[in-house]
Amino acid sequence: MILAFSLLPVLLALHSLHHQNAPVITLGVLVIGVLALLVAAVFQLLLIFGVIEFAQTAVIVSIAFGLFGAALIVFSALARTQGTVPDTLALLGIAAGVGYVLVIVGFILGGQEHPLAAIGGLTAVIIYPIFAIWFGRILLSGLTPA
Repeated sequence: MILAFSLLPVLLALHSLHHQNAPVITLGVLVIGVLALLVAAVFQLLLIFGVIEFAQTAVIVSIAFGLFGAALIVFSALARTQGTVPDTLALLGIAAGVGYVLVIVGFILGGQEHPLAAIGGLTAVIIYPIFAIWFGRILLSGLTPA
């Protein structure tokens, strides 16, 4: 739940950086990403309060984070083509997004024990924090285009 809520500002900042040049795409990606993260947060909250079991959340929460990953891929590709962040940072965003998406693929192909779920999860857990910290530092420095 905390992770889902912590990802929301990143989506909002990425949308803010790119909405002028691609308003329809960025709005669609933002809506999908935000809704997915809210679904993940709600299901995790229901799990915490014992309303549902882990098995009922595993697939839905994984799909939700995978949709966030897809949104991160789109926004990072836009960042790379528009030059709104350093190229390496955009590539890290794409790689982290791919990690989140691979988790879904692994779940579909064989559940949480599938190697793609593990590889994707490991990729996202390692690369996304690097991306987020670097992106946050850029935002705080004011070096992004207005």
